[in-house]
Amino acid sequence: MRVRVPAILTAPLLLLLLAASACSPPPEAQGPQRIGVPPELEKVLAFGPHAGLGPATFVTLRPYDRARDLEVLLFASRSPAFGGMVVPGRWVGLLAPWTRPLPAQWLKGVRPDLAASLATKGGVLALPLTLDGPVLLYRRDLWSSMDLPRPDTLAGLRDALLQIASLHPELDAPVASDLPEDQLFWALAWSYEGSDSPNLYSYPKVYALRFMQEFSLADRSGRAETGSALMREGRAAVLFCTGHEAEGLLKAAPAPSRYAVAPLPAASGQAHCIFDGWCLTCPAGSLTDPSTWRTLLSEPFQSYLRKKGWQPVLASADGQRGGPVFTAFRHTRFHAPPALGPQGDEIVMGAIQDALAGPMAPEEALRRAEARLRAKGAR
Repeated sequence: MRVRVPAILTAPLLLLLLAASACSPPPEAQGPQRIGVPPELEKVLAFGPHAGLGPATFVTLRPYDRARDLEVLLFASRSPAFGGMVVPGRWVGLLAPWTRPLPAQWLKGVRPDLAASLATKGGVLALPLTLDGPVLLYRRDLWSSMDLPRPDTLAGLRDALLQIASLHPELDAPVASDLPEDQLFWALAWSYEGSDSPNLYSYPKVYALRFMQEFSLADRSGRAETGSALMREGRAAVLFCTGHEAEGLLKAAPAPSRYAVAPLPAASGQAHCIFDGWCLTCPAGSLTDPSTWRTLLSEPFQSYLRKKGWQPVLASADGQRGGPVFTAFRHTRFHAPPALGPQGDEIVMGAIQDALAGPMAPEEALRRAEARLRAKGAR
C-alpha cells in the first residue's frame, strides 16, 4: 500500500500539534473525549445512537488531504490531544507502532475476516466501524443489450470491455477507476490468485498489472473528471470503486436498472482485497478510557450507519437490508495490507507507475521491484 510518512515535519503541522497539545488539559481535568474524524463522518457520528459512548467531541481534521501526516505526527509523538482517531482501514498498520491495542473480545460478532485483518499481539489495532473495499460497478444496460456474460473473471471482463469499446466508440473509456493504483493492483491480483500472497513477482500479479496497463487504470479520484463522473454521464461502461461510492451512484442512477454491482473478478468466485472501512484507533498517548467504544459495534448503531449509506461490519447483518453492495461483500474476503514497510510500499507503487505512466513492461517492473524488496529485507 502507498504510505507517505513525512521525513521532515512541516511547520503548519508542527504548530497544530503544539497548539493541540498545549490546550490539552491534565488527566484529572479531562472533559469529553476528543475523537478526530474525517469530514464526511463528523455529523454521522455526532448524532448517532451511541449513548453508551459517554460525552465525546468529534473533531474534523482539515484539510483532510493532509490528515495522514497529522495522524502520524500525533501518534508518533504520543500526544494526548486526541483520545481516538477514525482512520481508513488501509492506514491502521501504518499507525500500529504507536497504537494502544484494544481487547480482541470486543470484536466478537464482527465478520471474522475483518477481525483477523486488525489482529496483533495483545489485541486488535482498531475498532472497525464500517465495511468497505473495492467493488466492480458496471452498466447493466450495456451488458443486457449486448448479451454479455457476467464479469466474473478478469479474462471475461477484458473480453467484454474490448467488445464494448469496438461497438461504442462514443465512450471516453470502457473502464475507469477511482481507487488508489496499489489498492486496485493488490485486489485484482489477490482475487486472481485466490489468496493474499505478498509475493510480488508472480503470474497473477503480472496479469493484473498488464490488465491495468492495457486499460490505463490510473486513480481518477483526485481529478476534475473522476471515474464516477464518467459513469454518471454515460461515458464509461465499468468503474472500479469503493462500495460506498457505488452506493452513491446507485442511489443517484436515472434508472434503477442502469447499474449492477459485482465483487471483483475472481477465479474462485471469492474476491480478495484490503479492508478499507473506517476504523476507530486509540493513540498510545491517549488519556481516554476506550472501554465505552464497544457501543459503536452494537446492533442499533450499526443499523444507524447502514441507514446513512455505510455497510455494517457485524456478521449478523441482514442481507436484505444490504442491497447489491452488501451482496458483493458477502463474496469478498478482506485482509490487512501486505506488511512490506514504508519503503516496500513505495517500491510497489513505483513498479505500478513504471507500467502505467512509463514504457516498462509489467513483467520487468514487478521483477525489478521484487529484487529491490529482497535487497531491502522486506521479505
